[in-house]
Amino acid sequence: METFAMISANLFGGIVCLVFGLILRTGKANFLIAGYNTMSKEEQGNWDAKALSRFIGWLLIISSIVLLIGCIPILLNIFPFIAIFLSWGIFLISIIWGMIYMNSSPRFKRMK
Repeated sequence: METFAMISANLFGGIVCLVFGLILRTGKANFLIAGYNTMSKEEQGNWDAKALSRFIGWLLIISSIVLLIGCIPILLNIFPFIAIFLSWGIFLISIIWGMIYMNSSPRFKRMK
């Protein structure tokens, strides 16, 4: 039962992140970015929306791959608890790194 819950969590999280990552990767779904659509049009003009959504798309795709690869040791019953913590730990670290990079890098801000 515990193995089923671990695999389900990794599969569900990985598939959801993969789907949203592929959608954002097109560069046309910036309305899915939290906080972007609540900005005024003037504030939105300060950001390169296409580059931002492509970056978040890649970040979600890479994070989903980490979660999906984390299913393999669980299925093979090779240290399943370590695999679940490791896969979700790497997932969280990559998301936190991406948010810090996205907000501090001049790559996504438009120069006036």
